[in-house]
Amino acid sequence: MVSEHTNAKQIYKYALSVVKSAKRNNGRKPVLKKLSARLDRYDTKIDLENQMVIVKLRDKEFRIKLLHSREYTRKFVGKKWYEVIISIDRQRRIWVCIPFKWIYEPHKPRRVLSLDINLKKIVIYNGKSVRRIDTRFTESLYLKHPAENIQKKHSYAWRRNKKWLKIIKALHRRSKNIVVDWSRKFAKYIVLKAKRTRSAIVLEDLDKLWFNASQKSSSLADMLSRFAYRKLQLAIITKAIEYNVPIVFVKPRNTSTTCPEYGAKLNYNHRLALCTRCGLIADRDTVGSMNIYFKSIQVLAPRLGSWSTRSMTDENQPKGGLLIDEPMTNYIHSYKFI
Repeated sequence: MVSEHTNAKQIYKYALSVVKSAKRNNGRKPVLKKLSARLDRYDTKIDLENQMVIVKLRDKEFRIKLLHSREYTRKFVGKKWYEVIISIDRQRRIWVCIPFKWIYEPHKPRRVLSLDINLKKIVIYNGKSVRRIDTRFTESLYLKHPAENIQKKHSYAWRRNKKWLKIIKALHRRSKNIVVDWSRKFAKYIVLKAKRTRSAIVLEDLDKLWFNASQKSSSLADMLSRFAYRKLQLAIITKAIEYNVPIVFVKPRNTSTTCPEYGAKLNYNHRLALCTRCGLIADRDTVGSMNIYFKSIQVLAPRLGSWSTRSMTDENQPKGGLLIDEPMTNYIHSYKFI
């Protein structure tokens, strides 16, 4: 009786959350795209040592094998969990999602890594040098364009043509997989680097970026809607919480239009910035990453003091080399550095 009552309660809560989500996104009617169920401790048992999820349904018991590596599942042994979400997609594959309670205890930063995220490049500034990393967002866009052209040219026919439908779905799926895979790899790289150097990661608060751009230009808004900066930021935040790395958000206002040293307005020749006051010459992305860095210093310095005065002979200072879980050395496979 208790189990049936809790199941009914979970179904009601899940249905209510789906309706609220649809209303927030200006949706018309919630559409059930896949079968899913939320199960609590009364109906589920998790055995991470054997990588098994055991589901009890009335007088039957189902065992679901987790396909993650043991190294990954070992992180969650002993962590508290509340529910298990099990879903079945259209290919009849079973997906298991287990939210764990995670205590976030970020370390006290001694350095800062500022990130200026753009469509083609990410610029990282650590106070001394600038590093550029090519993104794969444009590669994702190139896969989306043919699919969207077919959808625009044949607005109704492509839904009924199985060949076109298969091609369109494959292109969209490849485009999405590139963004998700690259975002997770880069997030792990930058978070582990910040952990190794005891640094804080600084990002721009871009929540209102699309709304502000849509008021100015529809083409710019369309470009930003394809630019997966939210997925990248979410991946960085998720990894930062996992590895207890501090994250700082700063306002993006004037990060690319003012001089990092004097705050004077910059003159631009295409993407090359020139400060008439101090003679600074730099590209737009470099200026943005430097301004993000100095804005974060203003936020962190009153709380933490100066971490640059720390002795470099401290035994806890990394002597070089990599952590066990460092995914890459001086480069990322499939990335290009300039």
